[in-house]
Amino acid sequence: MAETNSIVLRPRMKDLTGQRFENWYVIALHSINKWGRTMWFCRCKCGTEKSVAGYDLGSGKSTQCRKCGNTRHGQARSPEYKVWEDMLKRCRNPRCKVYPDYGGRGIAVCFRWQSFEAFHEDMGPRPSPEHSIDRIDNEQGYCKENCRWATPKEQSRNTRTNHALTHDDKTMCVTEWAEETGIAYTTLQYRLAHGWSVERALTEPVHHRHLPLVTHSRDAPS
Repeated sequence: MAETNSIVLRPRMKDLTGQRFENWYVIALHSINKWGRTMWFCRCKCGTEKSVAGYDLGSGKSTQCRKCGNTRHGQARSPEYKVWEDMLKRCRNPRCKVYPDYGGRGIAVCFRWQSFEAFHEDMGPRPSPEHSIDRIDNEQGYCKENCRWATPKEQSRNTRTNHALTHDDKTMCVTEWAEETGIAYTTLQYRLAHGWSVERALTEPVHHRHLPLVTHSRDAPS
């Protein structure tokens, strides 16, 4: 076992000693690296010992040693692994730029998907570089039942601001109604925002305003 440096916890620094983060078990405080990050001496489930940044442990960025990561699924550099890693980051890490829209409002990753292998088994390969993970119900978290691979166009139809409208026993989002009726998306949004009923907003024709025709009198100079 490697020796740890004789340092003490700084004020308000959380002591991680004895805690487990996936396959990592924290043995002791190790050092402060040159970037000012607190390093913890950890042991992986396979027995590998290494110092790991506390930030990486807490955010889920590091869950095991490199050897285990490569051996277990061999996809540490795959697009799916990047998607999984970013998903955990925005739900767990308050320093993440988009955390307020995810973890900050209660969006969480299910227990099963704490494991990349389980995530990959449920979601399968990403269909194309254009696809990313999309939650079907934007008020619920990440799990098999609530997630799919979707294109940017499909995701744009599934935002919190793109409301579902029901007309003639058919329910679609505003974007889809715009495509079906031929009425511009912005026009529908304007109508709804100004108190129009759904039926009127979707069925009333758009009246284009024309400039008045200019006529010339026979006596007017040409």
